[in-house]
Amino acid sequence: NTAPENGWNLIDGALTVGYNPEYANNVNTDAIALLDISNKPVGNLSFTLEVDTEEDYDFLDVFVNIGTEPLYLFSGSGYIPQNTYSLDYDLSSYTSELENIQLHFQFSSDSNITAPGAKILSIELQ
Repeated sequence: NTAPENGWNLIDGALTVGYNPEYANNVNTDAIALLDISNKPVGNLSFTLEVDTEEDYDFLDVFVNIGTEPLYLFSGSGYIPQNTYSLDYDLSSYTSELENIQLHFQFSSDSNITAPGAKILSIELQ
């Protein structure tokens, strides 16, 4: 079990780094969701998140691995509120090539100031 300040944890239904307590310095952590897209005619991916980090120094990156290159869906730092913050990404062009995709949530912090953290509140594949 990873301490909340040191890596991703499932807390109250949200995938979380930090928040209680704040995340630690020098954190590099990656959570991976394996998503089955084999029976999805549209393959629309959406996720809702909240970020509150040291702006320009501590980051949340969200990407999928398709082929050999990561496809970045989100990269953020600073305060990004959770309310209505969702991203939609159309995966329909990949459903014939792949049955599963790896959705990565990668969090990194530097060696100085910390803040509350990052939360992934929902992931939906339609």
